Amino acid sequence: YVFSSELKGLVGQVDPSTVVAIPPGHYWTPEEGLVCFYNPDWLRKDDYEPWKEEGHEITEEEIREEFTKAVRDAQLAQGGEYRPIPTYTVGMENSPDVMAAKAVVEALG
Repeated sequence: YVFSSELKGLVGQVDPSTVVAIPPGHYWTPEEGLVCFYNPDWLRKDDYEPWKEEGHEITEEEIREEFTKAVRDAQLAQGGEYRPIPTYTVGMENSPDVMAAKAVVEALG
């Protein structure tokens, strides 16, 4: 058995047709094979939107205010001068952070 966190670590070590990805929230052992230890709703459901549940209402103005403050604080902490910058979100597909970021973009345009 050969494991690697990156595919390039397997180059020249194995036949590419035998490479299998271990899904998020799983581990593998020779005795048990592939075992799921973490299976959250956001990983299983394409329509997972917890911010739309009752009690999660927030106004567009509150979102803009918090976002602007967070960006300003991050820039000031780095010794920079505040000015609006493009913002990116990186995460696993359908993870709460990515889904929330998509919702903000859709709401704010």
